[in-house]
Amino acid sequence: MATRNTDHDVEELSEDDCWSLLAAAPLGRLGTGVVDAATGSVSIDIFPMNFVIHHGAIYFRSGPGAKLMDITANDRVAFQADGSSGSANWSVVVHGRALRLSMDREIEESGVLALDPKHPSEKWNYVRIDVDSITGIRFQP
Repeated sequence: MATRNTDHDVEELSEDDCWSLLAAAPLGRLGTGVVDAATGSVSIDIFPMNFVIHHGAIYFRSGPGAKLMDITANDRVAFQADGSSGSANWSVVVHGRALRLSMDREIEESGVLALDPKHPSEKWNYVRIDVDSITGIRFQP
């Protein structure tokens, strides 16, 4: 059940509401973080992408490059999507672990093959985000 913070007119969304909004969003952003072993500093990257929801997980396609290198070095990720519904804006944030898929059956059943990549590069790598937490808010502009 959603709760409303009347001091700031921000509504905290239920988990079900978060999943519903996320499933309808056309685009999300993947956040990765990798620690540099030499300096100890963290490099943060954010990648826009389209995605699909299947059985409580987030799936996306990727070409080779920084995104796959980041999740190989550190599988902890954040994923965010936002949008508007009527006169309200919303934002959903997911924290979890990214796993590159190798099983054809899971790839096929997830629906990720049907995604139409918006970037023209080849995207033959498939990734699932196993969700540890999902939170969201809705607010009036």
